[in-house]
Amino acid sequence: MTLERAPQIPGGSLRERGRGLEARKAGEPFAAQVVDVLAAAAASVVWDWAKVALVANADGALPGIQTYTLLIWDGRGFEGWMPAEAVEDLNRVLARWRAGLERLSHPRWTALFVGVVNDGGRLRSRWVVADDADFDAWRIRLGESNVPMAERGLAGL
Repeated sequence: MTLERAPQIPGGSLRERGRGLEARKAGEPFAAQVVDVLAAAAASVVWDWAKVALVANADGALPGIQTYTLLIWDGRGFEGWMPAEAVEDLNRVLARWRAGLERLSHPRWTALFVGVVNDGGRLRSRWVVADDADFDAWRIRLGESNVPMAERGLAGL
């Protein structure tokens, strides 16, 4: 019997990659809560909304979590549309999500994208997290348009 070396796996060891799956499973209930908050907020503004995008950044250098949301309705995008109460609810869920990952010794996300599509009352969603310092493709840019980033995340959803 000959023993062979375990194959090298791109992206790190199996253990490291498994931790990502564990973190994703830990995030699923929170992602569902974020979708619920976004959908309820959109419906409170306009009943036949089409899409909502959320980008959240948390880097530790600034207090709290910075968020950007885009509402698509009637083929047009709207920024600054979320009611204050919904923003508070959203921030609470996002903070609990990050704290939950920390309790499980998983890296806390630094950037998050959540997209929701309203298909006649049936919701479809996608969420993507980044846990590195450069936020991957999900950096909120102050003083610049964040619409293209949100639209990229919503594409194909």
